Amino acid sequence: MGIPIFIIDGSKFSTLEEFYDHISTVFSLPSWWGRNLDAFDELFHSDILPAQGYHIIWKNIAVSQQRLGYEETVRQLSERLETCDPNNIAHIKEDLEKAQNGLGPTVFDWLIEIICDYCKESGETENKNDFSCDSL
Repeated sequence: MGIPIFIIDGSKFSTLEEFYDHISTVFSLPSWWGRNLDAFDELFHSDILPAQGYHIIWKNIAVSQQRLGYEETVRQLSERLETCDPNNIAHIKEDLEKAQNGLGPTVFDWLIEIICDYCKESGETENKNDFSCDSL
């Protein structure tokens, strides 16, 4: 039996919330997982994913890049602005203004950074995880 392969299909979601729904199924996540960026990052540092390693393949990544682009980023940052700690308002407003002008990282970039940062980590043991996509 080889290492598990998890396939993220970019044609299956259009928003960050739908991405969370999709990966909940792909990774067979428990219902209690946090469904936010911090929780997504924590998945890679938990015992939820296979300890023996795994391979993540992101199909239709160009579709995800478009759908999770600046329009979705503006929506996410606008929602975040409504509920954030008052100390973060200025920073989120700055990020929102950039996104409204087509600048700065997008929701897609946030997700790729989390996945790629984890797959690059080696720590004290050899990294057994891998990430590939159809094109970036």
